Amino acid sequence: MELPIAQDYLLLTENITNRPVLRTRFTTQAYLVLATFLDLRQQKLITIDQQHITVPNQARLAAALPASLQMIAQRLQAALNQSDQTEDVFKLLVSWNLANAVYDTIGPQLERRQLVEKVIFQNNLMPHTIYVPTDAAKQALSDQLGHEVQTQTLTPAHRELLVIFQQLEALKWVLPSDQVTAATTQLTQDPATTQLRALTAMAAHRITMRKFELDSWLS
Repeated sequence: MELPIAQDYLLLTENITNRPVLRTRFTTQAYLVLATFLDLRQQKLITIDQQHITVPNQARLAAALPASLQMIAQRLQAALNQSDQTEDVFKLLVSWNLANAVYDTIGPQLERRQLVEKVIFQNNLMPHTIYVPTDAAKQALSDQLGHEVQTQTLTPAHRELLVIFQQLEALKWVLPSDQVTAATTQLTQDPATTQLRALTAMAAHRITMRKFELDSWLS
């Protein structure tokens, strides 16, 4: 199973400087899970709107997911047994286990396509496998996004990817500088992104609330 939004999110986000972004940063991990949910929505395995999340066919979802991602089907079903309200189910976005399951699934997929290099990163005496995008892969994706913005031919997956980065106020880091304003205008004016922007805002609220909860607990 391919998760193109999540894969492209990794290519544009992950790097290795002082520490691996998608192994250590809470917010970045949460948006990786959101990207995965949007992939599943595009593939009609789940439905998401501002009010509800549903799984039309639980058996079909489980059959579509590889063994490494069966946790998604299980956690979604458990959440939906409690509430199908989008705001409630979005609590799954901040799951460290889900983020790592997605990362450990799409990383090897990208490695097979020679878009990332596997690196062992030592953190707190524990080795972690991370997948560092090649400069060529990251630049090619940035150029492709810039071309699609310029020609107003954004694919559905790239439109959703850019809405995530718009919510993060990070378009300037993933697009050529002369395309940022054009992208912002297109994403804001496109009726197809109205619901999507509302969902990413809802996700941002859930992520922020969880940060406050963690800060309160740690203090």
